[in-house]
Amino acid sequence: MTSTKKDNKFFRLDISPKKVYRYYSDGQNDYGWGCVYRNAQTLLEVMNITTPQLLELVEFFLDESVAKDVGSNSLKAESRGLWIEPHDVEDYIHSHYADSIGTELESHKIKKKKTKKKKSEKQKEKEVTYPKIVDSCEEIRQIIIKHLESVNLPILIDDGSYSYLISGIDFKNEKYEIIDPHYGMLYSKNPPNTTSSDKKNIYGDDSGKIRWEAFDWFENQSKTWMMLYTRPKNK
Repeated sequence: MTSTKKDNKFFRLDISPKKVYRYYSDGQNDYGWGCVYRNAQTLLEVMNITTPQLLELVEFFLDESVAKDVGSNSLKAESRGLWIEPHDVEDYIHSHYADSIGTELESHKIKKKKTKKKKSEKQKEKEVTYPKIVDSCEEIRQIIIKHLESVNLPILIDDGSYSYLISGIDFKNEKYEIIDPHYGMLYSKNPPNTTSSDKKNIYGDDSGKIRWEAFDWFENQSKTWMMLYTRPKNK
């Protein structure tokens, strides 16, 4: 993959919007729950790996019956039972590409004093502890630019509600370049009609797939980001 580097304060991956998966990319309606699946597809596409279809991923993470339901649109799009997170994508990579792709999980949270909410037993059971915690903005910026430069692969991020890929960083203008799978959900003028037969236009054009966001968009104190780094094992 090609990239653009102006100096040690600017780096971006030259990823074609055509390689970016988003809601409805392969004809399946995943509006409201499929962002991590789509980012996993984009990540594999950028690696030039045969990219699995959405239903293949649903079957892997859940089961065949759920994949059939998704395929027939018999599940509500908002169903949180379909959601996956970065550590699930790591499990998929370990299952299929353990010999060629390495992974690393971490979370990024700016320190902020606040009262901790008591978690239910069910929440505790599902909780996944990310082994590396980064709570410094400057440190996370250095980690991101170093990874992008050395590996030439985007970084999968997820705040528990929305997921994106980071594909560039610009220190001078204090911005991250992100890849966004949320067509029609976060930046469309009108919300998509997911029942429309006009599948071509309901999620807008390619202009929002790859864009720049201010540092604070990612480094906001109210969010904790789960992050997945991938690296070919020959690098």
